[in-house]
Amino acid sequence: MQGRNTPVRTIAKFKMQQANWELFTRLLVPPSQVNLQTLTSSILNAAEASIPRSKPGNIRKMVPWWSPFNLEDLDEAIRNTKSCSPGGDGIHNQMLRHCSAEMKEIILKFFNTCWIESTYPSEWKQAVVVPIPKRGKDPLLAQHYRPISLTSCLGKLLEKMVNGRLQTFLERNNIYVPYQTGFRKGRSTIDHLVKLSDRILNTFDSGEHLVGVFFDIKGAYDMTWRYGILQNMFKYNLRGNLPKFIQSFVENRKFVVRVGDAYSNEHVLENGVPQGSTLSCSLFGIAINEIARGVADEIGKCLYVDDLTIFCADKTIGIITRKLQVAINQICNNANAVGFVLSEEKTKVAHFCRLRKPHYDPVLFMNDRIISVVQEVKFLGLTFDRELRWSAHIQNVATTCRKSLNVIRVLAHHKWGAHPKTLLDLYKGLILSRIDYGCSVYSTCSSTTLLGKLDRIQNLAIRYCLGAFPTSPVESLHVEANILPLALRRKQIVVNYYLKVSMDGKHPNYHLLRDVTTRARLYRCRSLGERAREEFAYLQLEYADIVDMTMTARRGVVKARVYERWNGQWAESDAFLKRVKAEIGPLFPLGMARLALTRLFRLRLGHSALTHGFLLAGDDRPQCDHCGVDLSLEHILCVCPEYRNARDFNKISDTWAENLNTNDKCLNTLRFISSIGFNDKL
Repeated sequence: MQGRNTPVRTIAKFKMQQANWELFTRLLVPPSQVNLQTLTSSILNAAEASIPRSKPGNIRKMVPWWSPFNLEDLDEAIRNTKSCSPGGDGIHNQMLRHCSAEMKEIILKFFNTCWIESTYPSEWKQAVVVPIPKRGKDPLLAQHYRPISLTSCLGKLLEKMVNGRLQTFLERNNIYVPYQTGFRKGRSTIDHLVKLSDRILNTFDSGEHLVGVFFDIKGAYDMTWRYGILQNMFKYNLRGNLPKFIQSFVENRKFVVRVGDAYSNEHVLENGVPQGSTLSCSLFGIAINEIARGVADEIGKCLYVDDLTIFCADKTIGIITRKLQVAINQICNNANAVGFVLSEEKTKVAHFCRLRKPHYDPVLFMNDRIISVVQEVKFLGLTFDRELRWSAHIQNVATTCRKSLNVIRVLAHHKWGAHPKTLLDLYKGLILSRIDYGCSVYSTCSSTTLLGKLDRIQNLAIRYCLGAFPTSPVESLHVEANILPLALRRKQIVVNYYLKVSMDGKHPNYHLLRDVTTRARLYRCRSLGERAREEFAYLQLEYADIVDMTMTARRGVVKARVYERWNGQWAESDAFLKRVKAEIGPLFPLGMARLALTRLFRLRLGHSALTHGFLLAGDDRPQCDHCGVDLSLEHILCVCPEYRNARDFNKISDTWAENLNTNDKCLNTLRFISSIGFNDKL
C-alpha cells in the first residue's frame, strides 16, 4: 500500500511545491518589476513633460541641453575624435574627418532625428568584444583578459555630442563631488596623486601615521545599476531629452566575442553600461558619484572613475583604525545600495610613516574579512612605498623604459636606421611620457642615485637616436637633440601644474598649493606648493606678472624661462659642440641617409671611435701618425698637413665651426672624410 501511494504523494508534493513557487512568483516578482517599471516611467514622463512647447505641434523651444544639434557641434565632435578601430559597420573616424559638407548635413539631420525622438539606433547597440591579455598575467585564465568593445564610430560621434551636453549640465550645477576627478575637464589623476603625497609628507613632518584604504570594485562598468543612473539624474533635476535618450542608449545592448576570425553567439548585456563608450564614462560617474556619501569630512577621499581611496592621519593607530572602520562600513553600505561589489581580495591597506619607535599596523575589516596590509601599493599608476622614498616606483619606470628602449635601439642601426627626428619622436611617445607621468610627485625623492636611473635612460636614448659615440658628453647630447634635461623638465612641469591649479578657485587642490606655510621640515619633505615657489625663484618668475595671462601664455613664459636657464648653463660650458652650436635650438635639419647623419653627429660632438675608442678599451690616447700630437677630429679636419690637398679639393675651412654649420659645408666635410678613408673609423 505504501509503495502504491508513494508516487501519488510525490506528485502531490511536487504540485504543492510548484504551486507555492508560482504563488511566490505572483506575489513578489511581478510587483517588483511593475514598481521598477512604474518608477522608470515616472522619471521618463517627467523628463518628457519638462520639454517646453510654445504650441502643440510646434518645434521645441531652444534650451541648452535638449535643443537640436548644429553644424558647429558636429564639427567640434569630429575634430576631437581619435583614431580607433571601427565597429561592425566598418566606418572609420578618418572617413568622418574627410567627409563632404553634404554628407555632414545628412549625418546632422539623422543625429537630430535620434536626439529629438530620444532613440539610439539598435544597430549601434551591438558591440564586437575582443579579449586582450593583461600584461604579466596567465593567458590561460579567462579573468586575465581585458575586454575591448568595438562599436560604431558614427554612434560614438553621436555619443560625444550628447556627452558634451551632459557634462556641461553636471559641471555647471556642481553635481560631481569635489573629490571625483575622472573624465572631468581640468582634472586629472595628478590631482589625487599630489593630494595624497602632500598629505603623507605633512604627516611625516608632524610625526604622525597615515593609513590609506585602496578599494577595488569588481567589474565596475558591468555592475553599474542602470535604474540607479536614471534615479540619480532625476534627483539632480535633469529633465528633457537626455534621460530619455540615455534610457534608450543603455537598454537592449548586445555583444559578440571575436577571437581571431571566429565569432561567438550573440549575447544580451543584462546590466551595466557599455564598455568603450564615451557616454558610458559620464553615466558611470553619475552612478558612483555618491559611493562615499556619509563618510566623515576628516577622512580624506580620492575618487578617479572607479578608483576609490580613503585615508586618515593621527598620532595613534587606534584612533585611525576606529575612524577608518566606520568609513569602510559606510562605503560598503553605499556600494550595496547601488549595486557595486567591492573586492575583499584586491582591496588593500597601506600604512605610511617614518617613525622609528615600535608600532603596529592597523587591523581593518570589510564584510567580516581582514583587509591585507601591504608595504607598497599602486595608486593611479604610481607605486607608493611605506616611507615614500619612491624607490619601487622609479625602479618600475626604469625597467619598463628599458624594454621600450630596445625598440629604439633596433630602429637606430647606424647604417639603415630611421631618421634621428623620427627616433626622437618615438622616444618622446614611448619613454619620455612614462618618465613625465607623476614626476611632479615622485621628484620629492631625495636620492639623486634613484633619479639618476631615469637620467641614464634618457642619455642612452638620445645617443641611440643620434648615433653618437658612447663617450659623447651628456650635456652635448641634450643640446644637439634639443631635449630638455630631466631636472629642468621636472621644474617646468611642477610650475605649470601650480599655475593650472591657481587659475581655478574651485580646484580641489587650490588651497593645498596656494596656502603653504613654509617651516623647517623634519625629513626635508617639501610639498608641491613649496617646491613650486622655489622653482619660481629659480626661474626668476613673479606670479603677479603672469596672473592675468591665459594658461597657454603662462606655459609659454615658463618654457621661455626654462630655456633661458638652460642656455645660461650651456654658455658656461666648455663642451666641444659649443663651437658649432653656440645657442640651444632645434635639431639640425638634415635630409641625409642614416649612415651619413651618424658620421656627421659624431663630428659635431667631437667624439668618435677613432679619437675616443681608447677610453672604452683602456688604452693610451692615440697619436697622429704624421704629426706626433694627440689625435682629434679637429686636427684631422683642419690642421694635419697630410690632408691639405684633400681639404683644398673639398673646400674645407681652417675654422672648425664653419665646416659643420650648413648643409653644403656638412656635405663637403663628409666627402673629405670619405676621401681620406676615415668613413669606417668614426
